[in-house]
Amino acid sequence: MDVSELMTTDVVTVQVDDSMWDAADLMLRHSAGSAIVYDGEKPDGIVTRTDALRAAYLSKTALGDIDVSREMSSPLVTTTATTSVADAVDEMAEHDVKRLPVEEDLDVVGIVTTTDIARAQPEILAASDVVED
Repeated sequence: MDVSELMTTDVVTVQVDDSMWDAADLMLRHSAGSAIVYDGEKPDGIVTRTDALRAAYLSKTALGDIDVSREMSSPLVTTTATTSVADAVDEMAEHDVKRLPVEEDLDVVGIVTTTDIARAQPEILAASDVVED
């Protein structure tokens, strides 16, 4: 099974000079757990809802006063749509991330998460020879 079969294509994006409030607002409005941070036309990092919460808590500052660039994880660890789910899981484990943006021609076209993989686990097992009758 490839990443393309599990990835979400509705990706939330923000610019590197946006505030964490902007990012949190978009993530909440789109029910997304993360936003890809762009520096102009180039994907440069990722911020999550947890990053927003941590930033506000640790800085005791309003999210509108915190720059996305300060809180984003960078460099961006990515995969491709044709990568196998098993390889994507290995990549997530290697980099200790729960989300892998899916890149095509230097643009993010989707995202696959540990939740996506967990939900598809029965299908993944059925597609492999791990489960025998």
